[in-house]
Amino acid sequence: MFAAWGDPDPYRLIPGGDFEGSLVWNLSSGAGLFAENSPLGTVPAGQRSVRITNQGSITSPAFCVDADHPWMRFMLRSRGTNGKTDLRVEALWTAPDGGQGVATLGNERARGTTTWDASSKLPLSSRLPIPSGGSLDVRIRLSDPGNDSDWLIDDVYVDPRASR
Repeated sequence: MFAAWGDPDPYRLIPGGDFEGSLVWNLSSGAGLFAENSPLGTVPAGQRSVRITNQGSITSPAFCVDADHPWMRFMLRSRGTNGKTDLRVEALWTAPDGGQGVATLGNERARGTTTWDASSKLPLSSRLPIPSGGSLDVRIRLSDPGNDSDWLIDDVYVDPRASR
């Protein structure tokens, strides 16, 4: 999946992470579907991505994360950001007892190019309060915390270590 970026780990698409078909992610003001797909081979047959601008955000549907989900990655393209604005990546979690929280997974900075690229390899399970032998329901939120950016996001994946 991300071998071209030196990452041989197996990944799986999170629910609706290719933004094709029925949209199952929540989009805030400042976010919307965009008629462009990442051409870099993760989901090559797609036609859409999500655009995030002006403090917009996108949030995935909930999915189960346990200690066997150490990483996440996605495809991104900066559309003329000033290079000073980050894309914030967070995990919103719910424990079996109903407890909730937010964990920051990282920030992606515009790399001075407007071409598609892979995100950094972001830690997932190590940033969450997963009980021993347990799991959490997690939603991924990607957001623009500034006012001067324009991002395209596509093909959002987690690394399910259990599949190895």
